[in-house]
Amino acid sequence: MTLNVTEFQVKNDVLFGNNSYLFLYQGSQYQFDYLTGKKKPSTQSIRNFKNNIQNRIEYCSKHKLDYLHIVFPSKPVVKAEELPKSLSRDVHSLYLRYYKNDNTKIYYPRDDLKNKESESLTFRKLDTHNSGVGYYTIVENMMKKVFNISINQNMYEFSDITTDGELTRMLNSNQLEKHTALYYYPQNYHMVSNRKSLRGNTNDVMLTHTYQSLLGKRCLIFGDSFCKDIVPFLLPFFSDILYIRSAFFHEDIIQMYAPDFIITGNAERYLSHVKSDNEANSFLFELYGSRDYYPSLDYLEALKAQLSYRFYPHVYQSFKDKLALLLKPSLKLFHNYKLHSNIKQTHEKKLVFQTNNVGQLWLFCMDFKVGCSYRFSFEVYSSIASTFRIFYSDKELKGYPFSGERVLRYSLREGFNTFSLVCHYQTLGQLLRIDPLLSTGEIEFIVAEVQEIEKGMI
Repeated sequence: MTLNVTEFQVKNDVLFGNNSYLFLYQGSQYQFDYLTGKKKPSTQSIRNFKNNIQNRIEYCSKHKLDYLHIVFPSKPVVKAEELPKSLSRDVHSLYLRYYKNDNTKIYYPRDDLKNKESESLTFRKLDTHNSGVGYYTIVENMMKKVFNISINQNMYEFSDITTDGELTRMLNSNQLEKHTALYYYPQNYHMVSNRKSLRGNTNDVMLTHTYQSLLGKRCLIFGDSFCKDIVPFLLPFFSDILYIRSAFFHEDIIQMYAPDFIITGNAERYLSHVKSDNEANSFLFELYGSRDYYPSLDYLEALKAQLSYRFYPHVYQSFKDKLALLLKPSLKLFHNYKLHSNIKQTHEKKLVFQTNNVGQLWLFCMDFKVGCSYRFSFEVYSSIASTFRIFYSDKELKGYPFSGERVLRYSLREGFNTFSLVCHYQTLGQLLRIDPLLSTGEIEFIVAEVQEIEKGMI
């Protein structure tokens, strides 16, 4: 039995909703048939899901690994008010109707996404996937749930961008939407994928390495594209992330990769049919010997290194050391500095400083050229919102070198900041003073560079 489509508009398997919202109508998972109860998952599917989760929990507990399964709520469940009335009253969560249990290792963020909707859209209008804000909301609650960590949105940079969506492409439409996306995260990471070597998304793999991550842990993810989309939000926390598009729990991969944290996940519509983990094949041999599969050498090097972590650690260490040379943050500006007595360095290996609101400053002696312009670039974490200031001296003036007439300012926000300040002063002197904060707080410098600007490049 299928739904009567005469009461609403469907074209090319795309359902037209209210306020320009589009929804995947059925797809190979018959999404709306299951959401409205016209179809029901088999008893075997429900049993497979329950057994898979329980077996994964037991495995991770035995090997002392953190674990979480995420069921990503269907867009029609979270945005039911944007559905045609004839559908919205009958739509119910497939997970809550058939699969819900009280297991704390399953996270279904429907309510978290609905609550966030009062501030920002958590789903894209022209796509089945979440917006950047939606994925951030999921990761924020996941990190709190698993690691009891409160993350700060200011660790990321969001931007409103205009794009099409997979649903408009299904319609062969030129319609575009403006939505919020994550467009910047700290640049001390390495990311490779085999996606461009594949005909579709089957066997999709992504590997990342982050220099000096916040947790220093390894994360392994088995799931679909929704799981892949949260990877950028995890970069600051995990030293290594391996994402594999698979519905199964591959113990051979786990043994070789040796993660600290395992995420499994699926879009809610895939609950229409759940296979047992016992049906899994060896992922590594899925593409072995394929004549039309040519992944990049960078990808192969990363995969080899990451899967050597447990049994051939020297291979991983060599790879890690190589990346460290490329990813190590630049702190060139700190080659010659003096701390004021009211600034204290609070970390032995990182440039983390605690300041109070009295006379905080650094003094630098720089080899500036008269008549040249300079760009000062920074990436910092600040514990407070404050003002960052750089005072510069005048080569031709005597007496106290610093003045409010010669200062560059930037308004810091709490969390991660990336910014550049440009000085065009023609008689720039050799002394530089940095006042990182105007009130008591802590600041970590990740990047601090000074660069002479060529004429015509300002």
